Amino acid sequence: MAIHGGALGGPDFQMMATGDATLVWSPFSNLWLYGATADIAAAKAAGVRLCLGSDWAPSGTRNVLWELKVADLWNQAQAAPVFTDEELVGLVTANPGEALSAVWPRPVGRLQAGALADLLVVARRHPDPYRNLIRATEADVRLVVVGGKARYGTRALLAAAGAATATELRAGRLRRAVDYGEVDVTWAKVLAELERVRADPEAAAERAADALAAFSAAGPGAPDAPFVLLPDMPAPETEDTTAGPLAAPEPVPVPSPQPITATGAWFDAVDANPFHGGLLSGLRDYA
Repeated sequence: MAIHGGALGGPDFQMMATGDATLVWSPFSNLWLYGATADIAAAKAAGVRLCLGSDWAPSGTRNVLWELKVADLWNQAQAAPVFTDEELVGLVTANPGEALSAVWPRPVGRLQAGALADLLVVARRHPDPYRNLIRATEADVRLVVVGGKARYGTRALLAAAGAATATELRAGRLRRAVDYGEVDVTWAKVLAELERVRADPEAAAERAADALAAFSAAGPGAPDAPFVLLPDMPAPETEDTTAGPLAAPEPVPVPSPQPITATGAWFDAVDANPFHGGLLSGLRDYA
């Protein structure tokens, strides 16, 4: 599975198609950082399986719903559209499901018997179901089911789907609920823990190290492995291990968590970036 693929051309895509490889396309991040993106038309023509991903928070979209809109804007900007609306939706449903099903024990990404029940329910704003999903925003999300368990949505739909430990979640004008499957885990506690880490990242790192050490000492088969963040830079092969231990890094303020909904400030920041040549400014029209 290749990510971005900005430097790939026709022969590369032919090799990928022959090997049943997948290309994960992150158009927002590519256009935001470089003003260009992968040759998706050539990849599609070669028969490469294509998926959409939002890259990461600093240069990507907030979620794949917005990445889908970027792909839609890019598609409309082509001399001849590369994708139908159904194919665009396939980039975030059936295609990634097909790629993952090659290594997962159960199929995913399609509504079929025996598949892992990951479902998204959105409000109906357009008569065509594919265009409806492309146009949908966070405010349209009514229910999210993960592995057959209702995890997020309106209180009414969560209750109807059997969620027993849902707690209220507010984001701007949104009134939703989230169910972590545990009575003592609530949205308010999650936010409080995030603020605790922001207030003292060093202490949080020490707690994580202690948790990892305790887990490792328990030996194979120990339950409840701790969540540990492993930064991807600098890579081990670039570190100079001959010079002794690395110096402690300077303190870096941890910014506040970004809103989960698109805001006017975010659209303004998108407009102010000249790299994308105005293409991404069309995102405001989906709000």
